[in-house]
Amino acid sequence: MGTTLTASAELTNGRMMFLGESGGHTVITDYVPPYGDGQGFTPLQLFLVSLSSCLGGTVRALAGAMKRHVGGMTVTAEGDRREAHPTMFDSIRLHVRVVSDDITEDDMAAMLKRAEETLCPLAAMVKATVPLHMDYEIVRE
Repeated sequence: MGTTLTASAELTNGRMMFLGESGGHTVITDYVPPYGDGQGFTPLQLFLVSLSSCLGGTVRALAGAMKRHVGGMTVTAEGDRREAHPTMFDSIRLHVRVVSDDITEDDMAAMLKRAEETLCPLAAMVKATVPLHMDYEIVRE
């Protein structure tokens, strides 16, 4: 059996704001008016942030293992949300912008493939139900 992770979310204002906690770290989620006050990430926004950082961390680790330099990286996620309930994403696009003098097109394609197929747990969990579309941009320093 693998590791068990634990997280909690506590209602903080009697409306829709929750204080999330895991591993000693906190984050605020809220809904947009009129349901909430818009004082934090919506749960779907936080999911996109988590997916972006999971993919970015995986690419960073793979680049390091390949002895490639990463001078900077931004991962942007866009999710197309359904109109009807459940208002989940129908598809998600991920764009990786990496700053490097020695990462090649082949390197990036291989890293994204490996990240999606085996190393990024969030991508692995979601790709069976929501199509993920990944692309990248390499910016030379």
